[in-house]
Amino acid sequence: MRNLTVWKSSCTKLDLKCDEFSDISFNNAQAFLIDDFGQIYCAFSQGILQFPSQTVEVFRLDSQHIIDAISWAPDHHLLISISSDLLHFFSRDFQCSGIKSLISSEIGRDQLVSLGWGSSETQFQGAGRRKQQENEYETEVLEHDIGNTLISWSGDATYFAVSYVNSLKIRKVSIWNDEMDLISCLEPLSGIEQSLAYRYFFFSSAISVILLHFFSELFLAPPFRPSGNLIAVSRVKGIVREIFFFERNGQVRSSFKLPDVNNDYVSWLGWNYDSTIFCIHLATLNCTLREGFFFSIFVFKIIFVAYFEGLQFFIRRKIHLKTYNLCETCAFLFLNNFTIFVITVQFWCVSNYDWMLKYRITFSNHLLYSRWANSSPNVFKYVTNEGFVWSIEFSFIYNIHDGIVLVINGQNVRVTDLTSGVVPPPMCHYSMEFPDTVSAIAQCGAGAAFFLTNHFFHIYDLIERKYFFKLSKHFDVSFAAPFLCTNISFTGQHIAVLLISCDNHSIIESTVDNLDDCSVSYSSAVPISWLHSENSNVFIQSRSREIFLLQYRQLNLLSQPTEGVNDEILYKRNIETIYLRSLLINLLKKLIDSLKYVECIHLMKRHRIDMNLLYDHNPELFVQNIEFFIRSVNNSDLINLFLLALNDDDVTKGMYADCYSISENRNGLEKKNKVNFISESFRKCLEKFDEKELIRLYTVVLSTYLNVTPPQVTRALQDLQKRSGFDEKNLKKSWIEYVGLLVPSENLFREALGVYDLSLALDIAHITSQDPKEYLALLSYFQSVTPEYYQNYRIDLYLNRYDKALENIAKVDEKFDEAVQFIINHKLYSKALVVFQDQTSFHKICYIYADYLMKKGSFKEAAILFRREGSLKIALSCMEKCYDYNGYVELCVELGISGEQCSSSLIRMVQHFKNVGRFHDAANVLCLMHDEAKDLQILELYCQANSWNEAAKIARKIHQPDSLILLKKMVYNRYSQLNDFITKSTDDMKRYINRLNIVRQKKKEAIENAIIYDYENEELLSDISTVVSHISKSSMNTLVRRKKKMERKKTTLKEGSSYEDAALLNALKSLINNIDTIQDELAPLLVLMFDIDLLAEARDLQQKYTELLLFANKSIATVWPCHISLHLLTGPWQELYRTEDGIIRVPNEIRMPNRIALSSELIAPHIRENVSWRLQFLQSSVT
Repeated sequence: MRNLTVWKSSCTKLDLKCDEFSDISFNNAQAFLIDDFGQIYCAFSQGILQFPSQTVEVFRLDSQHIIDAISWAPDHHLLISISSDLLHFFSRDFQCSGIKSLISSEIGRDQLVSLGWGSSETQFQGAGRRKQQENEYETEVLEHDIGNTLISWSGDATYFAVSYVNSLKIRKVSIWNDEMDLISCLEPLSGIEQSLAYRYFFFSSAISVILLHFFSELFLAPPFRPSGNLIAVSRVKGIVREIFFFERNGQVRSSFKLPDVNNDYVSWLGWNYDSTIFCIHLATLNCTLREGFFFSIFVFKIIFVAYFEGLQFFIRRKIHLKTYNLCETCAFLFLNNFTIFVITVQFWCVSNYDWMLKYRITFSNHLLYSRWANSSPNVFKYVTNEGFVWSIEFSFIYNIHDGIVLVINGQNVRVTDLTSGVVPPPMCHYSMEFPDTVSAIAQCGAGAAFFLTNHFFHIYDLIERKYFFKLSKHFDVSFAAPFLCTNISFTGQHIAVLLISCDNHSIIESTVDNLDDCSVSYSSAVPISWLHSENSNVFIQSRSREIFLLQYRQLNLLSQPTEGVNDEILYKRNIETIYLRSLLINLLKKLIDSLKYVECIHLMKRHRIDMNLLYDHNPELFVQNIEFFIRSVNNSDLINLFLLALNDDDVTKGMYADCYSISENRNGLEKKNKVNFISESFRKCLEKFDEKELIRLYTVVLSTYLNVTPPQVTRALQDLQKRSGFDEKNLKKSWIEYVGLLVPSENLFREALGVYDLSLALDIAHITSQDPKEYLALLSYFQSVTPEYYQNYRIDLYLNRYDKALENIAKVDEKFDEAVQFIINHKLYSKALVVFQDQTSFHKICYIYADYLMKKGSFKEAAILFRREGSLKIALSCMEKCYDYNGYVELCVELGISGEQCSSSLIRMVQHFKNVGRFHDAANVLCLMHDEAKDLQILELYCQANSWNEAAKIARKIHQPDSLILLKKMVYNRYSQLNDFITKSTDDMKRYINRLNIVRQKKKEAIENAIIYDYENEELLSDISTVVSHISKSSMNTLVRRKKKMERKKTTLKEGSSYEDAALLNALKSLINNIDTIQDELAPLLVLMFDIDLLAEARDLQQKYTELLLFANKSIATVWPCHISLHLLTGPWQELYRTEDGIIRVPNEIRMPNRIALSSELIAPHIRENVSWRLQFLQSSVT
């Protein structure tokens, strides 16, 4: 039996108080899963999923065997279960969608196979490949492999890997996709370990994690590489341990060897989510699960703090919980009887296919849990048995001093002297070997200091640009808790070391001559992110961007916090080492406010600061001083550098947001299209300059055209064309060369042709070094074409600018036949009507367009054009085909067609209108025939169309008993229909409203009773709350599928559906709109009923419809209240907190979402009150 203990707690301040304690016991539970809504699922070996909550729901999976492994897909669209070598695919509702055999002779979809011209042994595969195949053979599982079946998903939830042991005791790995297709099986590899005890996911929504992943039977399968399709496994062959990377097609991509095997085994592998760092855990083989290790619930229980959305575990012993400020509502899960002892954690990076060990952590106690953070790619978090939560952030920097580069590779440090020659890694000029892994390096002009993982210091002297060993000393500092060295600084005589423990950040200092005398010179509870020593000063930067200056005095560091370092110090010191970004931005802010643009732009260029800062810092100030900016800088290259670096992002809210506080007063000038606005402002300002100044800065004008979106290349060339009259030919050449830098030469040549300047096009083709064979013949042909407009037409035709080509050829009368053919070929009929409107050939254009429309079946528009062109008989035929009876009769009169011929066509139209239910049109056509014998038929058709005014007129005109009887019968039938409609509408409305109230009440109770898991904006205890998949946030296909499915549910009335409230609102809205439309019919109907002596029926109808309107208006106020609450919003309430990136982020307090999708069902229908349909004399009481 396994125990899952849940402890609900409200945390106030720093003390933990227990509000509720409960134990849940399960027999034969295989795994505990948690979904994206925080629900706990228990998967039993008998194939049952249960929710251990106040309301327990049971789902029996369609599985006849014991479940060996079970796993959600990252986006929760699929649940994979493995039992007895069978893969079961379940939907989100636990409906089995398919079963596949895990052990199959089937060839994977992406598996590489022989194409039939000989066996694989006889095919050419290279000497290295043949040698590898000879040495590789499948072996039985290793001693520490307990034979579990393992599952691991790719980050985009499309593929998953399954690792299993077959009947021959051989571990195999196969790749599948979510459509139940076998993709491939990994190539045979001897000595595969059961490694990777943790599944590493990147989801677009909340994460599903197996809670009991520390138990040995739940070790996870090889993970996919977060960016790419690589799968990593470890293997041992003799005394060699290697990490192998496989492609999705099962082929080996690459591998690298680990250091000594000893008595260890690989227990976990994992990339960070941008795949730049690879982590390896090595554990001892004699590690066992210790029964009864944790026996006191109040002293030594391990507490898992589960934060949702997404799930992340942070483990603390109870005696250390008061160290952290926990959130308002937490859920604690206790697990008994386990421990895993991890010796080392290694961090590897790759460069030029060479894997290097960059960092190693040795644990003297147990490592309970570790993982890569999702909020930042280079943050690694782990928890030790002492109950401390650690977070390490790695940075990629070059350790270089005076041209000497040091590169860490485990116990070796590679040395490259760039002054002697540049060699690519992994090559170097020489290397230095150390007894243990190097953790930190500091260089200076006198030498270098190396801090090893075993806490030894090694000092090397720099003699003639080569390092020579000087001394080695163990770094002996007593700390109550484990510590890490994150930064060291070395000046040749003094050493400063930044150590981080669970309680504080300390700076230890000593001298080279007396390394035994180490003392804590500065301690801070605030994290210190940077340390540097320079001569007699030590510079420290905290995470809050405060700069501290510490001075050496008699070999002691005296902490003297200052508001900041004086600007003058920055210029006197080495810019490469102490010119911090935050200091530089603060200096630039002062320069911009002082309008010192020249000094500012040079400084930004030197330090590669984003030029957008010039505008974003104070947009209003910059816009007001654009002319001053241009005249003060007075250098076209620098101004162009600024313009071309512009983008629409605000760097004060993005890249340099840390240097701008929220409360800082900044005069903002919000512009959605910043680049276009600034470019246009610069151009307008430059146009005011005199000719001489403008010519000197003319490339800036060109930049203002080419930098906008979309680039205005044509306008730039037209502007350049105006300036072509200057004597200096070199100017024109330099301008064209500049434009060629910003626009591809092929596009530039085509744009030059587009301004119809062949000489400019020739210059551009020549200056941009295009092939003369390509452009000379083309330009010669264009030059030979006359007249000018026909030449322009040919150019536009070459450029595929058909609209402009039509405009040009329309001006050449002798080419009209070619123009007509051009219009037909490119279907430019509509454009041709505009171009030829004022020309004599307009009628011809109308005819060809009408003929085209008639062939397409657009008879109505064709009739209009034929009539304008003068082909009246063809127009008449088109009107008959489109059933335009008014136009047909009018044109028949104009053409003098006989009444008999016209009537036969009209009768066919009447029959058509009857067939399609257009009774009003059918009656109108019969009226046009002026045949009194058809009056009764007309009356019946108007009644069928509910056109009561017209029906009354016809009845008065006929004035016969038969017509009155017919009218009375039709009106009474309509009265009965409306009575039935009113009764049914009332019943339906009441039923919908009652059901809607029940649904809303259930949602309200669910929200009130829901456990909203707490997450604070604390760096160490919150990175799952910002989980976003690096591979795929929320794929477009997923979003489209979700939206279509949601829209279907909103229109389907199904009791219990997640969108039932939306469907009920839509049904009510449609019903009320139908009720409102009846007003238009009742106005003439009631009058007619009174005229034909149906007074009682008219009074009854008016009374019932009035009551229906009152009930509908009252229902609108109830169903769509003015003040909306959370439970009144439609759909699952958790979906209301789905943000723009597709992630559900439930807040720690119940409140309205930050944004609400204003769907159509939330907008109340409207019943018109300006329709006058009631008759006062039909009311029950007259007031």
